Amino acid sequence: MATAGLFLCVATACSSSSDAADVEPSAKTSAKTSASPSVSAEDQEKKAVITAYLGYVETDAEAQRSGKVDQPRVQKYARDKAATEVTTMVYFNEKNGVLMKGKPRSDKLQVTALGMKADPRTATLSVCDDASDFLPVFKKNGKSALPKGSDEPARRPRSVKAVEVDGTWLISEFMTDRSRTC
Repeated sequence: MATAGLFLCVATACSSSSDAADVEPSAKTSAKTSASPSVSAEDQEKKAVITAYLGYVETDAEAQRSGKVDQPRVQKYARDKAATEVTTMVYFNEKNGVLMKGKPRSDKLQVTALGMKADPRTATLSVCDDASDFLPVFKKNGKSALPKGSDEPARRPRSVKAVEVDGTWLISEFMTDRSRTC
């Protein structure tokens, strides 16, 4: 049971860009800020969606590294299934004496759909989730908690859904394809 759970821990580990940890991103929609005339409203929204995702990923990674969930920060970037996932993984890892070590990455991050006319507005992102340097370790001895013989790829494609609520983009859910690499 613990091995399957640890497999789940690694399988659902979020990822972020290397810049995400250094700044506190804002997921506020850019349409409400003054923008350069050369940047379209759609491009501004795409940037806000990506900022929300990177904020979510860093918040999740910090919770899994520390074993503590900062609920106000989680709610700044996520809702629904995505917000629940952070708490669930921290609780699961705590139960199994595991913390995450290192830093996840997001590669090939792009907004693939933007529902500007939807109510609420929605977006879909695709990303290559790279957990090569974001690994589970046992708290008691710092040794790897990866299941022996695991053949799950460290780099996995992920589809992410976001929704705009009160002018702020929030990550609502994601689906990671654990059967292939990217």
